[in-house]
Amino acid sequence: MMVRKDHQWIAFCDASAAIFSTCSKAQVFSVIVGKDQRILGTGFNGVPSGWKHCDQGGCPRADSGVPSGSDYDHMPGLCYAAHAEINALTNSAPVGFSEATLYVNKPPCMNCQRAIAGANIARVVVPAGDYEILSKHTCELIQYPESE
Repeated sequence: MMVRKDHQWIAFCDASAAIFSTCSKAQVFSVIVGKDQRILGTGFNGVPSGWKHCDQGGCPRADSGVPSGSDYDHMPGLCYAAHAEINALTNSAPVGFSEATLYVNKPPCMNCQRAIAGANIARVVVPAGDYEILSKHTCELIQYPESE
């Protein structure tokens, strides 16, 4: 069940995605929060540090015109960006993950679900959807309607 803080963290993700995401196709932000409500890590969907960002013309996917949802690991829709969840996990120290909550404002893909499960995050708050991997993981999976 979502509590007041969960709603606040999702609102934080929505606002932060609009500010920080450099992807021209999707604005996604993720935050990992410890049980004491301190931020352990954050991430947005974007290219590795030092690379030309998508919104600066550095993305072959954006220039290709491929439809959303198409393969992003090969041309013509190749995407250089890492997903927000992956960046949040890699930009933080895993201390406290067993008691932490990961919030993300868009549904995690299969690869991100694997990474979240592998990091042993205690709670995951995501938009309602089909989460084949996370539903099998021992974390508490909280789903909210995307309209929130």
